[in-house]
Amino acid sequence: MNAWFSLFRHGALTRFARGSEWFGALAAGGLISAITASVWHAASPDPRVATQAVLGWLVAASVAGRTDEWLATRWTDGGLAADLARPVSLGVQLLLRDLGRAATGLATVSLPLALVLGARPDGVLFLPALLLAAVCGHAFGLLSGIATIGLGAPAGTTWVRSSLLALLSGAAVPPAAGGPFEGFFVYGPFGALAGAPAALFTGAGLGVLGVQFAWVLLWLATAHAALSGLRDRLGATGP
Repeated sequence: MNAWFSLFRHGALTRFARGSEWFGALAAGGLISAITASVWHAASPDPRVATQAVLGWLVAASVAGRTDEWLATRWTDGGLAADLARPVSLGVQLLLRDLGRAATGLATVSLPLALVLGARPDGVLFLPALLLAAVCGHAFGLLSGIATIGLGAPAGTTWVRSSLLALLSGAAVPPAAGGPFEGFFVYGPFGALAGAPAALFTGAGLGVLGVQFAWVLLWLATAHAALSGLRDRLGATGP
C-alpha cells in the first residue's frame, strides 16, 4: 500500500517538479478558458454551453498524462522490456502516476479556474466523474503509447492524440452545443473523458455516470490487455 501511495505521490509531484510548468499551465489555462467562456457565451444563450465548454476543456487538459511519451522514450532507449519484466505491474505503476498527476491538475488548476470564471456545479455527481475521467485519460495515453511503438515511435503522436480526443470527447465542442451530436459527446465512447463530466457538472443524472463508468472500464481493460500483449511480444522477440 505504501508503494502504491508513493507512486501516486510521485505522479502528483511531477507537476511541481518544475515550477514553470505548473505556472504555465495555470496561466495558459486561465487565458484559454476565459476566451472559451466569452466565445460560447456570445454563441449560445443556453447557460450550460459556456460552463460545459470551460469545464470540458480544463478536465481534458488536466487528465491528459504523458504515458505515451514515456513509453516511446523507454522503447527508444531500450529499457521498456526490463520495465515490463519487473514483478510490480507496469500498468498499475503508470495508472497510479497518471492519477496523481491528474489529481493535482484538477485540484490546483482546472477546478479553481472554472470557479473563478463563474462555473458552479449542479449537484455532486461530477466528483466521481472526474476520477473516471482521470482513469480514462490514463487508458487513452497508454493506448496511444502502444500505438506509437507499433508505428516506430514517430514524433507528433501525442499532439495527434490530444487533437482527436478534443474533437471526439466534447472538450472542443460542449455537449449542449453539439446539436445532433450531443448524445455522442455525453454517452459515446470518448465522452467519458470530457463530455460526461461536463454534462454532470451542469446537472445530468446518474445514468450519465453509469455509462461513463462502463466506458472507462472498457477502455482500461483494452489498454492493459494491449500492454500485456506488448510485454508478450517483447518477451518473445526482444525490443
